[in-house]
Amino acid sequence: FADNTSADIGKIFSSNQFATFLEKSTDPTHFTRDLLELFRCLNIETEEERANELIPEELMGFPYVDGGLFEETVTFPSISEGAFGKIRDLERKFKQWDEINISVFGPIMDRVFGEERRENGIYYTSRENILKVINPLFMDELRGEFEEIKSIREHEEREEKLKAFHDKISRLQFFDPACGSGNFLTETYMEMRDLEDEVIDLENDFHNLDIEVKVSLSQFHGIEIEEYGAMVARTALQIAREQALERSYERFKDSVSAPPHFLPLKDEARGIICGNALSTDWGNLVTPSNDLFIFGNPPFVGYDFQTQEQKQELQKIFGDSYNGLFDYCAAWYYKAAKFLSGSRACFAFVSTNSVTQGIQVEGLFKPIFDLGWKISFAWPSFEWDHRKDAVVTVVIIGFTQKEDKTPRLYNVVEDEEIDWENGAGFEVIEVENISPNNLEALPTAFVSKKTKPISDLPELLLGSGPADHGGLTSKDLAVWNEGKNDPIARKYIRPYLGAEELIKGKERWCLWITPENYNPEDIKNSKFLMSRIKIVKDFRLKSTKKATREAAKRPYSFEEIREVTENYLAIPRHFTADREYFTASYEVPDKEWGLPIAGNALYTLVDPRGLGFSIMESRMFKAWQDLVGGRLGRGNRFAGQLVWNTFPLPKLSKNQTDAIIEGGAKVLEARANHKDASLETLYDPTLMPQDLRKAHESLDRAVDAVFSPFASSKSFKTEEDRQKALLKAYEEITGEKAGE
Repeated sequence: FADNTSADIGKIFSSNQFATFLEKSTDPTHFTRDLLELFRCLNIETEEERANELIPEELMGFPYVDGGLFEETVTFPSISEGAFGKIRDLERKFKQWDEINISVFGPIMDRVFGEERRENGIYYTSRENILKVINPLFMDELRGEFEEIKSIREHEEREEKLKAFHDKISRLQFFDPACGSGNFLTETYMEMRDLEDEVIDLENDFHNLDIEVKVSLSQFHGIEIEEYGAMVARTALQIAREQALERSYERFKDSVSAPPHFLPLKDEARGIICGNALSTDWGNLVTPSNDLFIFGNPPFVGYDFQTQEQKQELQKIFGDSYNGLFDYCAAWYYKAAKFLSGSRACFAFVSTNSVTQGIQVEGLFKPIFDLGWKISFAWPSFEWDHRKDAVVTVVIIGFTQKEDKTPRLYNVVEDEEIDWENGAGFEVIEVENISPNNLEALPTAFVSKKTKPISDLPELLLGSGPADHGGLTSKDLAVWNEGKNDPIARKYIRPYLGAEELIKGKERWCLWITPENYNPEDIKNSKFLMSRIKIVKDFRLKSTKKATREAAKRPYSFEEIREVTENYLAIPRHFTADREYFTASYEVPDKEWGLPIAGNALYTLVDPRGLGFSIMESRMFKAWQDLVGGRLGRGNRFAGQLVWNTFPLPKLSKNQTDAIIEGGAKVLEARANHKDASLETLYDPTLMPQDLRKAHESLDRAVDAVFSPFASSKSFKTEEDRQKALLKAYEEITGEKAGE
């Protein structure tokens, strides 16, 4: 980079110094030694000091760099002949290093250390997604303020406000407490410098960039957990500074008194440190104030994949409000909220969309809102294509304590590239409030899970948990053909249902042996049973869960037994997001094999009247699921205590109950007209049969009528209309007001 900087704009190295250095290195051994000597040389200012340090004569012509880049003692591995040859080829063949896009450091780190970093929930953030954070957080407002200043006609007033604005942008502070290779910081620096060049252009006719450029690297701060990442971030910021200076000089070269001083570098990148952001005192780097913005892309790591150390960090950050179910990135939100509280500063993060769904919502957002924060802007769930091998569904959430901030919702326009300058590829609307539940334009309501339904609805039961590694519930049909030919094993074989089997109509079987029907002689005399049980025992003994290891003492049975002995409604815990209705179904005994065993990917509901089925199959209930339920990626995650038990069904009259049950019966009749079709096919929005759709619409009318007293209009035209009515009904039933 230093060797290829523009010759007419303050070239850092002169006369192809580094190219000459490479050519003189004749083999990898000498190159490694010479490179170490060059590193030492670049950090020593005077020839006298260099001579005292025994710097070789051929290196004396290199400039003093400073900036802290070469002050540390470094060690290089022995460079191979192949690598040495490639380094020389790069120098010879590629001469545009000064035009390098500094965001390349992110993908480079991701490629070299990608697997390790992804295991820790760390992902590279593209420029487009960085702009989704920093533009709504501060850049749009700064640009708007500058445009207002430009429109002032009175010269003296404009000059005064322009100077004040320039001073303002030179004192703003930017902090990324999970900075990685520094992409958020370098992109922000370049955006701020572009804005500053616009200011400089208006301030004077003739320019001295050494004086006029006030935005500095000392305004940028970050924490990176790995030392190599922190070093890359510091280097990237220094390169960004040089590139910005070149761009400034190119813009003003006809009106500047002299080129700016590129070297020695200003030692201003000390704000990037190596450390654990959750245990580091942020106050050692930045001071909470109206001039501070905190942003970034903290590590994701769902609670199922966290290390014990990460769980302890979350516990320390949240204290008594920690429920054990937060994504790791949630800690950054809460730490930022506490750190900045009362300062009028703002913050925003990219994170997994699961923090806005299900059980995490109340646990994370209520403590933040209790501190006086509100959501100032948000990008609801969108797919973030991180390289081609990882698609993550994320959200972006910004927070403020300023009452005069109007919340804004942003949405990606599919199949369009984002063009910030022309406002293309995205849409933004101003709203009264952004709910943390899926980031919708709704009142804030923290819905807590309940152990029993708050309405007159039957109770759910979670299906049985096998914990068997397929020993009792293999998907291989050949296994069950073998078992059915074993006269002893045959009497223990039952149909088995998980969410996939229910929705897709797949065949699956299980061994159902309980303490009540267990016969050790049968196990002993059946090779089939012995082989399946061995799989289970070996698996359970290796488990890290104490309960599962304990269950290895009875490897013949499911770890968790919750058998339903009468006809039941089977409800999947997960299903795809494009469904307009729930894909639940009644299960009845097979004449030969008996009632299917529901696994723990299902809930079961004994529902002889059909009221539970009818409510669940309504569009109103799906709206509640979408509002308070969880997600798996962009799919739905149903939870009995959080979704079913909290559903705010008002008291029903006999006529209302009869109408709803009748509507559910019509849905079942329509399904019966298509016996060969799976639920997956029947409820595909494109393939849904017309008679089934009409039956659901009839059911919707019956359920909607019950909620009409809570509606803001005569009919429910959108899901949002239904959700607003549901929140009002929830408030009336529980006494828990929206926003409390």
